[in-house]
Amino acid sequence: WYSGHVLSAMGDVVVVTFNYRLTTFGLLYTGAKHPGGAPGNMALWDQALALEWVVDNIAYFAHNNVWRVGRCHIDQSPHFVPNYSSLALEWVVDNIAYFGGDPKRITMFGESAGAISTSLHILSPITRHLFQRAIIMSGAASKTLCTSTDAESVWYERAVAFGCGTAGDDSTAHEFTPEMIECMARLSTEDLLKARGLGLSRCELDLMIDGEFVPNNPIELLKSGDYKRDIDVLIGTVDNEGSMFLSWFIDPIKFNKWQPLSISYHDAYEYALSFLTGFHRLPPTGSQQVVDTYFNGLSNETNHEVLIQTVGRLVGDLWLTCPTKLFARYIHSGHPKSRVYEYYYNAKSTAGHQLFCSDWMGVCHFDDIYPVFGLPFQEYDRYDRRERQISAQMIDVFTGFARNGQPPKQSGADWRPYYTVNDNTVIAPYYEFTVEPKGKAVIKCETKNANTIVSVRVTNGLITGFADQLYGVKINAFLGIPYAEPPVGDLRFKKPMPVREAWPKPVGATKWPKA
Repeated sequence: WYSGHVLSAMGDVVVVTFNYRLTTFGLLYTGAKHPGGAPGNMALWDQALALEWVVDNIAYFAHNNVWRVGRCHIDQSPHFVPNYSSLALEWVVDNIAYFGGDPKRITMFGESAGAISTSLHILSPITRHLFQRAIIMSGAASKTLCTSTDAESVWYERAVAFGCGTAGDDSTAHEFTPEMIECMARLSTEDLLKARGLGLSRCELDLMIDGEFVPNNPIELLKSGDYKRDIDVLIGTVDNEGSMFLSWFIDPIKFNKWQPLSISYHDAYEYALSFLTGFHRLPPTGSQQVVDTYFNGLSNETNHEVLIQTVGRLVGDLWLTCPTKLFARYIHSGHPKSRVYEYYYNAKSTAGHQLFCSDWMGVCHFDDIYPVFGLPFQEYDRYDRRERQISAQMIDVFTGFARNGQPPKQSGADWRPYYTVNDNTVIAPYYEFTVEPKGKAVIKCETKNANTIVSVRVTNGLITGFADQLYGVKINAFLGIPYAEPPVGDLRFKKPMPVREAWPKPVGATKWPKA
């Protein structure tokens, strides 16, 4: 899904995506007492280094380029970085000029976890200077993150579960020892991946306040104005952000992806209430008031799919929609030159079951990723004409925003940014993407097999890629460019190390790399 070929060809931008470490590999924290241990937030540090590399090298590449930076991927002119981390961001900054891009017109964008990362880069003193604009899709860091103490305690318990320590009752029971850190470093990749089957706690899913990359809770940074304040931001959410999470976090049988069970009004109400009071430990009285608001007008006669989607909307608003909108309002209020735009995605695909969401889930989390990356043009027979129109619109909006800091007109309608009236009331206009027929038809995507080798010299040496063609536009693709030393051996749980040595021979970048 994250191939930038269509986005590059149709939008005339350089698109860069990059790989970074996840879960235990990207989030493990072993405490401050042992400098040789895991510092936490390795995922963010990976992203930062990649962006810096790109900014330093992008001008060396012609327009219509696609890269994958090696633990990265790129495509064409102002330049577009779907998010993901700090070392990766540094790579972009260092290299974007080699690819025909402008290091002073970098737009970072991300969806879900990528959106949260993007918002943290706006807040972080480490990376806020590396880009000029941001697109935040379904998620933002405007909530309380794990403290270093909580994170170490949770990861200590995980280490014990892996057999790398013993639970105890003394005051140091939740502090890592050098022996535990060495044991974690020796575990196989397969063993570490088994953590997903043990049930993940919040601090194992969240980034943390490390005092360096994330110096304080995001909401405190926003309130104090400690973030990149002169920035243009485009935010977006979908109609039902939470429906896909119901089977993961509430009841995998009742909310089965393919065959959800019939649910009563009472059951739906109790699921929603227990999600707030149990999973999030919110006060019962306030939680009941929230649930009453969502269930207003519903009854025992309400269709069970409507009841399920109501629970999904509550979950999605709490986790994704409200944090995204709250973050946008702080950005709007923080600087007179900051422009904030918003879209609302409400176009259900006719392509059948998508990766994450079935029909009963409605327009759900991740549904706006497919059109942004041009899947209706890559898988032409699965999508209809209206979906290709929406995809073309979204590509036009995203790349126009990256180029000018303002989305272009759509169907004759101007995009209006957030504005304030009466000194304290924020008005938040938005543009809605729907499946209603609009605009003219878009031509079918035609591609040719790559058969021409192309090369470019960047800071570390020569990279060879291949020439491709979309819509009559030539694209040079470079897949798997290494921006950091492999995070194995002694580097396994450490901050990323940039590639310092010159490459002794040309680096082949003609195939998608393994993660």
